[in-house]
Amino acid sequence: MENNTAIKCIFHFVLPGERYLMNRRVLYVAAFLGLPLAACNSSEFDSSAQPQFDKVASTAVAGDSELTRINLRDQPALWANVAQQGLSNRAFGQSSEVGFQTLRELTEPSGMVHTRTQQTYRGIPVWGEQLITSRDASGQLVRMHGNLIQGMGKIDTVPTLTAMDALAQMKSQHELSIASSARVYENESSELVIYADKDAARLAYDVSFFSDSRKGGEPTRPTFLVDAKTGEVLFQYEGLTTNLIGTGPGGNTKTGQYEYGTDFGFNDVAVSGSTCTMNTSNVKTVNLNHGTSGSSAYSYSCPRNTVKSINGAYSPLNDAHFFGGVVFNMYNDWVGTAPLSFQLTMRVHYSNNYQNAFWNGSAMTFGDGGSTFFPLVSLDVSSHEVSHGFTEQNSGLIYSGQSGGINEAFSDIAGEAAENYMHGSNDFLVGADIFKATGALRYMADPPQDGSSIGHADDYTSGMDVHHSSGVFNKAFYLLATTNGWTVQQAFLVFARANQNYWGPSTNYIAGAQGVVDAADDLGLNLDDVNAAFAAVGIGSTTPPDPDPTCDAEIGCVTLSLLTDRYGSETSWTITNAAGATVASGSGYANNTQYTETAELAPGDYIFTIRDSYGDGICCSYGNGSYALSLDGTTVVSGGDFDSSEATAFSVGGGTPPPATQTANLSLLTDRYGSETSWTITDSSGGTVASGSGYANNTQYNETAELDPGSYTFTIRDSYGDGICCAYGNGSYTLSLEGTTIKTGGNFGSAETTTFAVD
Repeated sequence: MENNTAIKCIFHFVLPGERYLMNRRVLYVAAFLGLPLAACNSSEFDSSAQPQFDKVASTAVAGDSELTRINLRDQPALWANVAQQGLSNRAFGQSSEVGFQTLRELTEPSGMVHTRTQQTYRGIPVWGEQLITSRDASGQLVRMHGNLIQGMGKIDTVPTLTAMDALAQMKSQHELSIASSARVYENESSELVIYADKDAARLAYDVSFFSDSRKGGEPTRPTFLVDAKTGEVLFQYEGLTTNLIGTGPGGNTKTGQYEYGTDFGFNDVAVSGSTCTMNTSNVKTVNLNHGTSGSSAYSYSCPRNTVKSINGAYSPLNDAHFFGGVVFNMYNDWVGTAPLSFQLTMRVHYSNNYQNAFWNGSAMTFGDGGSTFFPLVSLDVSSHEVSHGFTEQNSGLIYSGQSGGINEAFSDIAGEAAENYMHGSNDFLVGADIFKATGALRYMADPPQDGSSIGHADDYTSGMDVHHSSGVFNKAFYLLATTNGWTVQQAFLVFARANQNYWGPSTNYIAGAQGVVDAADDLGLNLDDVNAAFAAVGIGSTTPPDPDPTCDAEIGCVTLSLLTDRYGSETSWTITNAAGATVASGSGYANNTQYTETAELAPGDYIFTIRDSYGDGICCSYGNGSYALSLDGTTVVSGGDFDSSEATAFSVGGGTPPPATQTANLSLLTDRYGSETSWTITDSSGGTVASGSGYANNTQYNETAELDPGSYTFTIRDSYGDGICCAYGNGSYTLSLEGTTIKTGGNFGSAETTTFAVD
């Protein structure tokens, strides 16, 4: 690495304190420690601690292809293809192996239809990636969200392991890791997927389950991506999302005791004779009575329930049931839908001294707390857990990385919305009513106040706990909800609408903000206010793109979709014609911001060049920038991971964009006289485009050549005239193109010739 390593080095103390700019990179300093922990892109340092954004657009080698994620939200030039051909491999220039499967459609009263679609490869879903299209009442395409995965290459889709093998292997590994044998498993799943990570696209199983213990211990809901060929765990994360006549007490010693039916409304219960049961069409409440399983609704003698006072709370059952009804009604009244596709189940008095609450995929479960917390059945915590279910059934945000932070933030946001719905006001404090000490669990107005959360995107680091990375969206919500002219209801609604219609499983901070902007645009709300709220937390957003780009040329309509990294001012680009004159250019960009640039070009040859003045590209050292250049709706080039510059030639009108090359591979095993062997590949004009000679005896070689479309002749020669098999050894050769065998042999005389074509 060059001498700029020290400049790019970011030093961390355990707790962030004052900030100083050092050579334009940020240095975090804590007051009480003497030695920094270094995080640098160098073999001398641990690069795993370096702050980075989750990948928005990434590149990786997959077979002979380049794996690329393209954010479709700001690709209006591609929208015309989709509008005419639908979501199809042809619309995106993909191979026939790529497909798109409709998951669900949501039709609004306005007539707008949102279609959530799963990208597939040979019918197998691409894990974590969904595409969302939105059409107005007339059927016009007006929005696109999600990532398109390009360049997956050839993937062997025949697994070695079965789905049950992968599930059993992960359960066995899980039991070893927790050293407990008395486990109970629920909600088991093992699904074959394509996992497109930063290295390649692989066949894998998405394995998950909920695990609990009859003998105490922590519940867990792990998710594993398991290589379907080798059983290797490619990725894993914890998916357990934590954190009219009925009367009776509620509250705790911090909130004070209140009475349902007097201070608040009556608890909605089912009545049979003199028996009241906490079971309605919307909410069911279960008394686990310190166990870990159970599904029967709690019953008591009407009308007043006093079961039971515990750990400073007067009746967690009453609170959970009432608050479940509040949350259901809030979603129904404000969002226009039930929070879940099935009845809310609130499970109370879980285990002993359990200081948490969780959603396990089918129910909300609440512990009775301990020394730190009262029973965790406050209104905001109840809404928080229900809203994890809402997220799982809508966007499906992965509970890891930036998507996990957004997932956790949305639940915090829903908690504040529920308080506002019930009381007409809220405190922007998460868990204040169940936190025994002064203060709260998290602070939306100032996330770092809890000592761990972040309030700015620049402070995000890979692997950060989702409860701490949630602070970025929590603060954006607080800023928006307290902006003049906005209400908590409006702010919650744009986040909820984005969750329903514009976020996907792998949505990160930038794409998440774009979804909120588009939701606000749908509702006719002030977009400048939304952009300002996200800009204040380090996320550059944009106004929604024009679904009908301003480029009017029938040919030569060029669109550049550019997402800058954390140093946008370093990025510039030009398009030059055959004479070297600049015909279009751009510079002076903001950080972490999406741009769409268009230009109309006359027929001719052009070169597009993107530059970074610092020499580190726009991905992936200091953010995850990306770019995609398209011509008349067809992608010419995309990327982001370069050094000082990257140039691409293309043609308008009089020619066609340079076609993609294909890779020819020669596997050659020489005989006992390797020096006699040579080979050439010649093009249709007889010119040699690749060749090899001077080989050692009895040695294996692998030669490759990148070939443009055209006709070619491969010739292998033996100067002695006896081939490479079988008189003096057992040499052989195999010529293949993009993994497809063209010719194999070895037993020839002086030469052997094969013609082939590259399409």
